This record gives sequence, structure tokens and C-alpha cells, in this order.
Amino acid sequence: MSSQPDLNSILSLPPGVLILSSEDCPSQNRLTLDVDFLTEKQVCPKCGSRHCSIKGTWKSQAIRHLSSGGRSVFIRYTPQRFICADCRAAFKESVSWIHPNLQMTNALFTEIFYG
Repeated sequence: MSSQPDLNSILSLPPGVLILSSEDCPSQNRLTLDVDFLTEKQVCPKCGSRHCSIKGTWKSQAIRHLSSGGRSVFIRYTPQRFICADCRAAFKESVSWIHPNLQMTNALFTEIFYG
């Protein structure tokens, strides 16, 4: 049995997130996780269509997550780029567990503002 589910549980990662690698930086008290996850069905932000297909990827992004063991935790991922078949608008994927306007997970947002 792999220790993957235990680490996901300890770090309170959303279901379906797969840790590809991790980078521990003790001097900066930081843990960075490179992750992958299934792309969610996307809705075009311009016209509302659900007829969207993957066009490529954006550059890698690091977002802040809940601290663990006194260390800051960052999640690094590469968002997909989509194109709408109806209006031809291109847009970056929206991920339900990442805050839409801040570089943090919804779990961290909830802890900071409602915790």
C-alpha cells in the first residue's frame, strides 16, 4: 500500500490530487508540492457554453495551501488552457478547490477569513 493517501490526508489536499514530487526547503520553512489532478468540466466565462476543449497549457503556478508542521505549503501545478467551440474565447481552467481571485486554495482562504 502506498503512503500517498496518508500524505494527502495529512496535508488536507482535495480528493483526486496526485503528488508528483515535493521540494522541502528547511531554510525558508517551506514545502512545495508538484501536483496533478483530473481536469474538471469547464464553462466558457464569456458565453457560458460547455463546449470547450483543451488548447494547451499555461505556465506553471504556485498557490498557497494550509500550513503543515509549522511550514508553509505551496502547491505547484500547470493549468490547462481551453478554447470555446461556440465563441472561440480562450481561457485558463477554473479549479473548484482554488480560490478564483487569490493565489491560494479555498481551504486556506476559509481558515484565514472564517477560521
